[in-house]
Formats: sequence, C-alpha cells, structure tokens
Amino acid sequence: MLKQYQYDQDKNLTGLFVQSGNAILANNRYLYDGNGNRTHKKQLGGETLYHYDPLNQLQKVQYPGYTEELFYDKAGNRTRRIAQGVEEFYQYDPRNRLTAYTKNGTTTLFRYDHAGNLLADDKARYSYDAFNRTTRVETFDGNIQVNRYDAEGLRHEMEENGSLVKFIFNPDREAVVEENSSGLTRYIRSSELIAR
Repeated sequence: MLKQYQYDQDKNLTGLFVQSGNAILANNRYLYDGNGNRTHKKQLGGETLYHYDPLNQLQKVQYPGYTEELFYDKAGNRTRRIAQGVEEFYQYDPRNRLTAYTKNGTTTLFRYDHAGNLLADDKARYSYDAFNRTTRVETFDGNIQVNRYDAEGLRHEMEENGSLVKFIFNPDREAVVEENSSGLTRYIRSSELIAR
C-alpha cells in the first residue's frame, strides 16, 4: 500500500494519496483559512466545504448530498445539531459536562462522580479506581469488562465476560503483544500500527 502526504508551511495536511495495487483509495486535497481552520476538502466522492463563526467554531458543513449545522452556547458547548432533517439537542451542567442528549424524541442522561468521571449513560455503568482509571464497565445488555493496571498505570489485563486478555508493552508504552485464549497476537508499529 502506498501512502503519500503533503503539508503546507504551517504543517497543515494539504494532500493525501492512498493507493493499493492499481486501485486509488484516496486522493484528497485540503484548503485552510488564516486561522488554520480547514475550509475545503476535495476527494474522490466530491467536495466538502466548512464554515466557522467568529470564534472559529465549526458552524456549517456542506457535504456531498447534505448539510450539517452546529450551534453553541457561550461556553462553546455544542447545544444543537441539524443534519439530514434530524435535530439533536445537548444540555450541560455548570461544569460544562454533557448531562442530556436528545435525538428523535429520545433523551439520554449522563451521570458523573465528584471527579468528573462518567458513571452512567444509555449503554453502561462505569466504575473507577482512586486514579480515575476505568476498572469496570457493565453494559445494560449484560456484558461485563474488568480492567487491571500495572504500577505504571498501563492496562495489562482486561477480562471481558470471563475471558482474559493480557498485554505486554514496549519501553514506549505501546502494546506489542496481546495474549488471549486463542494464543498470541503480535503488533508491529512504526509511527502507526502496521500489522497485527
């Protein structure tokens, strides 16, 4: 697979080309405004335009085939989103944490502990240790995930519904080996994951 990247003098990505064999998977071009906001994306499937408000908040996106509009409160929290005829609404507490999300008449509530960790949403309940690391996730459809951490704070074990997975890390704190009930899965990395 061939990947080519191009950047401007401000290190903004201006071009991305991806080819696999004879197939061109991506041939993108990007433009930016004076504040570094992406304003234009040209790709194989068409063009996308991005519009911002005076605070550089993304306000409108014109995708091929539809438009997305975004609205914010004075703190910069997204309060409303309109896309393809569907409206979404967001509510926050005084600490700017999302407390309610409404879409198609259905509202999801979010609860937090005193440290700001998410305790519950519409998918699961979450538990944390004294270092605010996720130790347990119980989904409402019956799945349970338990995480265990080593002295450096890396998750070295994950148990999901009774099945244990162990991780081995390199000096850069990247997972290089995953050991599960099926055997070993090895990770090869450069600046990104190359293979597993």
